[in-house]
Amino acid sequence: MACSCGWQAPDITKVMSGVLLYVDRMLHQDMTHRGHLMREYEPTDPKHPIAFRLGQLIGQMTFPHGWSMCMPEWQDENHALLQIVAYNGVDNVTGEPYQWKGRKWVITTHMTDGEIIQTIFKAILTAAEHELRETFLVAGRPILDPHYDLEKLWDLRGSPDALKERELVRG
Repeated sequence: MACSCGWQAPDITKVMSGVLLYVDRMLHQDMTHRGHLMREYEPTDPKHPIAFRLGQLIGQMTFPHGWSMCMPEWQDENHALLQIVAYNGVDNVTGEPYQWKGRKWVITTHMTDGEIIQTIFKAILTAAEHELRETFLVAGRPILDPHYDLEKLWDLRGSPDALKERELVRG
């Protein structure tokens, strides 16, 4: 089905098949990289008791794509920030090598090991989704790109024709 702008809806079966293949490839590619924690502080530093614990946990993990975890800064002695880092990343627009870091995640000394592990897993899922959103194209454009200007989206949402909804079917 084509719309007035010339965009034609793709075959959803092919789209979903491609998405599932991409996600499968992303999650299973290069799973041999053991986790390590890049940090500026000694892991036994008494001012940062969480660093040693994080180093032990992350050292037992395997990250996809050779991704690692970095600890960019400290909040205080009870809080740390962690980020996924891709030293061997690729710019999804240019195809050039590009080192990138994901968003920051707060870890506290009050979290259980399970909570820390689940937070790190969520960081990996979020980074993978971010990469997928940059590379998922519809009619050649990344319409779900995570880098949109939110002020422009806010303006678009104020437009009366910004949404396309199904008609309510009454039975």
